[in-house]
Amino acid sequence: MELNDVNFLVMSTIAMPMKILHVSHGGLPDVRVEKEALTLRDFGYDISFVRSKFNGLFYERNPFSRVINIPFSLMAKAGIHPWWGALRRKLLSVVTEMKPDLIHAHDIIAGSLVASISAELNIPFIYDDHEYWSKETAYGYPVVSICKVSVGNFEVKCSVKNKILLVPRNLKYIARMAVCTKVYKEWESKVVAMASAVITVSEEIAKEHRKLNSEVIVIPNYPFLKEMVENGGKARKAPLKIVYIGKILGMHPPYRDLRGFINIMKDLERCEVVIVGDNDIKTAYPLISLGVIPHRELIKRISVYHVGLLPWAPHPFHRYCNPNKAYEYAAAGLHVIVPESLAPVRYSLKNLCETFRSHSELRELLAYYIDSPEEAIERGRKILTLAKKELTWDNIEHKLKGIYERILT
Repeated sequence: MELNDVNFLVMSTIAMPMKILHVSHGGLPDVRVEKEALTLRDFGYDISFVRSKFNGLFYERNPFSRVINIPFSLMAKAGIHPWWGALRRKLLSVVTEMKPDLIHAHDIIAGSLVASISAELNIPFIYDDHEYWSKETAYGYPVVSICKVSVGNFEVKCSVKNKILLVPRNLKYIARMAVCTKVYKEWESKVVAMASAVITVSEEIAKEHRKLNSEVIVIPNYPFLKEMVENGGKARKAPLKIVYIGKILGMHPPYRDLRGFINIMKDLERCEVVIVGDNDIKTAYPLISLGVIPHRELIKRISVYHVGLLPWAPHPFHRYCNPNKAYEYAAAGLHVIVPESLAPVRYSLKNLCETFRSHSELRELLAYYIDSPEEAIERGRKILTLAKKELTWDNIEHKLKGIYERILT
C-alpha cells in the first residue's frame, strides 16, 4: 500500500464537524445568539451566521467561522412580495452553497424563510422563538412616547427634531404592526408546526407552541456563571441606588410603559436613579446616566447598586416575557423588583423578587427601601445565591446540546 493511500484512509476516518447555519434578521451583537453559538462551538459544531447588520459582538470570543450579510428590508420583513421573495432567493443561494446539516432560525422573519427553504432542500431546522412574535405585534400598539424625564429639579427632554418625528413615527409604527400582526400569526403557525424542534424563553410560550409541535424546550436568557459577581452587597452605601437597564426617551410598546415610573422619579428624594443603556440622557444628580455599557462589563458595573428595576406598567403580554435584565440584576447581587404580571421572572426567582400591581405600589416599595437600604442588600444576597445555583447558562446548555443531538443523529 502506498503512503498516500494510508493518508487517505486516516483522513477519511476523521469526522468533519457538522455545519450549522444560524439566521437572524436582527444581526449582531445579540446576547442569546452569541451564547448559543459559543455553546455549540464548544460542542464541536461549525457555526456560520446570516444577519442583516453587524455592530460587533457582546462577548470577546467569536464563535462564528463565517458571517454573511443579507439586508432584510422593511417590506420583506412584513412578508410583502416581491421583496420577501427576493430575500428568500438570496438566503437560498447561501444555503445551497454552504449545504448546512441544520439551520437555526432566531425570529419569525428568519423562520418564514428557513421553513420554506427547509421544505425545498430537505434540511432540518430549529425555530428559536425569543419573543413570541404574533403576540408581541398584537400587543405592540398603541405606542407610548416619552419626551422628558424629571428627577427632583432636573429635567431631560428629547431634542426638538425627535419631538417632531414622534407623531409620524407612531403612525408608521402602528400601520406596520397592524400588517405584521396578521402576517406573523400566519407564519408562526406554519413555522412552529414544520420545525424539527422549537426553543423558546418561557413556559407560557412553550405551552402554546406544544399545541402544534411536541418538541418544544425552554431555554431562558440566563448569564454564564463566570459573569456573576463573587459576593453581593459590597461597596454599597446610602443613599439607596436603583438601576434600570434600557432606553427611557423615545417610543415604547405598551408592555414597556414607563410613564408611571417617570412620575415616581419626579418625587424621589434621598435616592439615586441610575439609567444604563440610554445615550440620550445625561447625568445630573440625582439622575445618573451611564449610557450604553459593553455587555462584558455590565454586571460588574451595576453590582454596586441596591435595587434592579423592571418598572413597566403591568400588562397581559408579560405572562410570556422572560427578559434577561432580571437575571443580569440577579447576577449582580441586586434586589429585583418587577411587575406582578411578569410571571416567568417570579417563577425563576422563586418569589425572592418583589412585585407591584400598580405604580403606586412601586412608589411605596421604593420609599420603604430608601429608609432600609440594608434590607435591599440582604435580599440581593439571597437572590445572588439562588442565581449562582440555578439561574446560569451553564446549568441549561445541556438542553441545547440534547436537542441538536436528537435532530442530527
